[in-house]
Amino acid sequence: MWVFSILFLVSAIVLIVGLIMLISKRTRQKGKIIATSFLALSVIFYSVSRFGGNDYPNDKPGTITKGEYKQIKEGMSKDQVKDILGEPDSKNDDINEWNYIGIDGEKLDAIVSFEFGPGDNLELKLDGGLMPASKTSKPLEESITKEKYNQIKIGMTMKDTSHIIGKKPSDDYIANYYGNGNETWNLYGKNDSSISLSFENNKLVEKTETGLLSNNSNTITDKNGARDYKSSETAKEDNSDYKNEVESTIKSVIDKDFTFDTTLKKLELNKNEGTNNPNDYVALIYLSYNETHSEKTTKKWIDKYTSHLAAKLAEKEPDITSISIFWETPRFKKDWNTAKFNLTKKDKKFYFDSKNYDGTVFK
Repeated sequence: MWVFSILFLVSAIVLIVGLIMLISKRTRQKGKIIATSFLALSVIFYSVSRFGGNDYPNDKPGTITKGEYKQIKEGMSKDQVKDILGEPDSKNDDINEWNYIGIDGEKLDAIVSFEFGPGDNLELKLDGGLMPASKTSKPLEESITKEKYNQIKIGMTMKDTSHIIGKKPSDDYIANYYGNGNETWNLYGKNDSSISLSFENNKLVEKTETGLLSNNSNTITDKNGARDYKSSETAKEDNSDYKNEVESTIKSVIDKDFTFDTTLKKLELNKNEGTNNPNDYVALIYLSYNETHSEKTTKKWIDKYTSHLAAKLAEKEPDITSISIFWETPRFKKDWNTAKFNLTKKDKKFYFDSKNYDGTVFK
């Protein structure tokens, strides 16, 4: 409680003045009164500030505790939420969402999100590792069914999708988080069935399922419609020679042109189903920036390296018409993609479609 902390400091200063007044006989009587009175006030204000709990808004901006999370109820206005928590750590105005950093949560990097409706009243609160997992509620991974999967359509928002599956997945089932509405959700059903939902700019762009629609089903659905994912895997095997060529090109660019320690972790090469040319490919490139630079410096260099690599691939690999580049930054998070870039080729050059960063790393 910062107000009482300030009052304690003021009372302590006046108390010192009173003690000094005890030295002189002329001011000793007044000094006794001042010292006695403000000694009592100092004790009271210190006790309240030390043991009275958190005042509102938080002493540390953009944070939330477990107790505060329980006080936030759906239907509250933004002003009511702000009275309890203060200003958010970050906002996403596109989906009317506020994010707060968890204090003493179940996970060190806990994030809590609040989604507001058109009238700025709270519609959904999403716990990302602050509160302990419920032992009585039905596990999220068992909540996906064939019926729910069929209701999920390409182009849906995260909020619409979360209403179908019951709630937004916890961090355990979010494969990648980039912030600004860019996430991948992994959910599980009965008999080891599973689905994956990929969002970009808060819109569902791809969904895949394994064993959910039938015992041996394995399908992928995007803007081009649904298709058998196994046939895509077969196509990958057929492209092995070209994949080796592209991999060699990428490694050569890294070795010759990249100043700081960067490694190619994985490369996936698929037919580009969005074009009429059977020789067009989509490259999924997974890189790791292994230096221990600051967030600002790391972001600067992965931006620069992405642009340079795309330019070289446009020059050396004309059959690649679309690129997605995923970046790991072990300095901040190990085995986790903290940035993703999508590029499309136009007039023999690659242009950015989107740049997405993990909001918990790059502020």
